[in-house]
Amino acid sequence: MSLDKPILKKKVSAAFRFAIVASSYNQELVDQLVDSVKNTLYSQGSTNDQINQWQVPGANEIPYLVAKIAQEKTVDVIIGLGLVIAGDTQHYQHIAQSTSQALHHIGLDSGIPIINGIITVNTLQEAHERCGGKIDRGSEYAEAAIIMAHHHKDFSSKILSPGKKA
Repeated sequence: MSLDKPILKKKVSAAFRFAIVASSYNQELVDQLVDSVKNTLYSQGSTNDQINQWQVPGANEIPYLVAKIAQEKTVDVIIGLGLVIAGDTQHYQHIAQSTSQALHHIGLDSGIPIINGIITVNTLQEAHERCGGKIDRGSEYAEAAIIMAHHHKDFSSKILSPGKKA
């Protein structure tokens, strides 16, 4: 696990639109992720009007709604938030792998950046550390969303020309 995260250099533009799709499973912990994402977006200049949020039953349903939102092309970044905790069977591995691959493909196919905020952990303690504790992955997902929103706008606006760095 890396704690060496990128440094956010730009703030939210008034033109950015974010979508959050969050799982209802492990609701209390996922709500902490949602709160962290939103608080970070707000602290970087976002407003309520720039953020739409949807709830789905579980992590497995996140890619479906992410795909539907991406098809609409009305947002700059979609953040999928969920929590999968290991159990007595291998089911959590299947969910983690399939949702990760699905979100990856949705982003590439749609041209909309997708932030995979589905956390997979072995223990409840690990979940607490990542969802609202000392690691706080929610703020990292929001910062990644801001960076990717800038890239998305740059390419959507055709600002970049060969040889120019964003």
